[in-house]
Amino acid sequence: MAERPPILDRLHDVLVVLLIVLRPLCWDGAPGQAAEVLWQLLAAGALGLVAIERAAGLLPVWRWSWRASLLVALLLALLPAVFAAPEPAPAWCRWTGWVACAAAAGYLLQVIDGRRRLALSACAGAIAIIGVLALMQRWVGLPAMAAAQSAGAQAFAALPVEGGQVAERIARGGVFATFTLANQLGAWLALVLPLVGWLAWRSTGAARWVAATLLAAGLLALASTDAKGAWLACAGGLAIAWWLAWAGRWWRWLPLPLAALAVVGLWSSGAGAASAAVRLGYWRSATALVAEAPWSGHGFGGFAAHQPRLMQPGDEPTRFVHNEVLEAAVAGGIPLAILLIGALCALAWPRRSVVIADEPAVTWQPWIIVPALLYIALLGAMDGNLGWWPGGDGLGGMLGWALLLGMVGGGVAWSLRHAPLPPPWVATAGLAAVACKALIDFDLHAAGVVGSALLLAVILAEPAPATSAAFGRFLPAIAAAAAGAVVLVGSLTGQRLAEASDWLAQAQIARADPQVAAELGRRLNCPAPAAPAVAAMRAWNRSEGAPGNLFAALEFLPANREVLEMAEGLARAAPHSSAVALHHARRLLQARELRAAAAEAERAIRLAPASPRVLLGAAEILAQGGSAGRAEELRREAARLAPLVHPTLRP
Repeated sequence: MAERPPILDRLHDVLVVLLIVLRPLCWDGAPGQAAEVLWQLLAAGALGLVAIERAAGLLPVWRWSWRASLLVALLLALLPAVFAAPEPAPAWCRWTGWVACAAAAGYLLQVIDGRRRLALSACAGAIAIIGVLALMQRWVGLPAMAAAQSAGAQAFAALPVEGGQVAERIARGGVFATFTLANQLGAWLALVLPLVGWLAWRSTGAARWVAATLLAAGLLALASTDAKGAWLACAGGLAIAWWLAWAGRWWRWLPLPLAALAVVGLWSSGAGAASAAVRLGYWRSATALVAEAPWSGHGFGGFAAHQPRLMQPGDEPTRFVHNEVLEAAVAGGIPLAILLIGALCALAWPRRSVVIADEPAVTWQPWIIVPALLYIALLGAMDGNLGWWPGGDGLGGMLGWALLLGMVGGGVAWSLRHAPLPPPWVATAGLAAVACKALIDFDLHAAGVVGSALLLAVILAEPAPATSAAFGRFLPAIAAAAAGAVVLVGSLTGQRLAEASDWLAQAQIARADPQVAAELGRRLNCPAPAAPAVAAMRAWNRSEGAPGNLFAALEFLPANREVLEMAEGLARAAPHSSAVALHHARRLLQARELRAAAAEAERAIRLAPASPRVLLGAAEILAQGGSAGRAEELRREAARLAPLVHPTLRP
């Protein structure tokens, strides 16, 4: 083997810390976000680096495992569903984000030996940062957001929901830290809390107090999410770990009667009955969609596109099945669902004990967290948190809070640099909790949850076998180059879609605020009244493959023949969307094409027959087109259905 430059080992130390700490901080993998693009490129670049080292003979072996093979198979099997997606561009971005998570795990698989304590300390630093963000969000951020929303702040004007829905989420949605939803933060905490509990139990001296404080903060953050499913997932993961840890002992079966008592208690108290009923409705629609296309599926995101036409009175509209196995079956058919079941079982499969021998001391490496947080704060990754803290709305305040947060994360990581490596049941408890949670929610859509789970699985797994003969020296470089190209294209697509969303947000604010419209008009070199339409047109030009963005842009464009043709093209590109059909019908009505408008309105009804809003929209179009009797019939049906659907969607 060629002589290895020492600088490479220092570089790998830095990459290990950055990949672990930054993964949950990038706002849940939002495509196109600057910090997310940075993390994805960092993951792809890290995999490319070790592949080049292998090709140059600087890395003696290439490590692989059966779990890694199953993960790659799952990603490749999902690719046809991505191309068949109703929203191909966002689906592609989501898939490439998962590829980046797999690349990070593949990289860590090659370099983890000799760095397990460093990786564990980095995990502790990430948990500390998320814990502080979650608790500050509960005590400071959410109250500040609620006050600003009540005062009509512009920050909420661009959101594609009604103000009442924003207020309801702020008041009742629970803390979410850097995740899109509180449920996904709950899933991430369910993943890491068993590790924190172990550190609090087995560490010594000051490290034990640090770990105990971290555990208390994590439990309080989990309670602040109001995510019942996360607690159930924690219990399920610990029960599975207990059952595996006590093989051959009678008390391994103790979780079964405890679970039965818990189910009886929940059933008799009625707690969770509403959530269960809602999920049963989701799963009923998903099962019907699987029956329609059992082997090919409806494409990634197919449930969101087709669920409205299968909803029964009493069901809630939703974008996700709240069961990742059923979601996979809807997207890619039963074979994809079977692969996902295998991947979830592999994730929770017990690991063998790992022994740390002759690891280099962890010294300065955890402090790389400090400049990393300053950098991603400059990229805007924590605007939604630090920006609501006292004095955090300016650049200086934002960087000051980021510096303090980085010191907390780096200090916790450094304090636990000698942390004992946990036994296999700790990994099983956290990873099994994520697998359980995937059966009642949609957490695998969150790159923060998936990426952290894969990284933790590598950190706590036994060393993977060396497979140099199978992979040779150059195959890893070819595979890494392909993964890097995929991630790069996905990042560029995400940036394009993010630009479109920004233009749409500016158009939304400008339509409501004349001063903003005047400023936007100066930037776009157009009259202020035309600024929203010009901004929307820029969004349209950047939204290829994203019918949702195209539809939002059409709402700002004037009524003319060119826009009518654009609406017709969108209706052909999104034949599943009742909203697009209604918009097209309105455009046809404006053009006095009454028969075509009525036909589109009826098509919208067929696409969402249980949606009061769709029925009322169609009734308005039909009434203006001369079908007063049919319009009145639709209004009566909408009034009947209104109390049965989600309260925020009542007319």
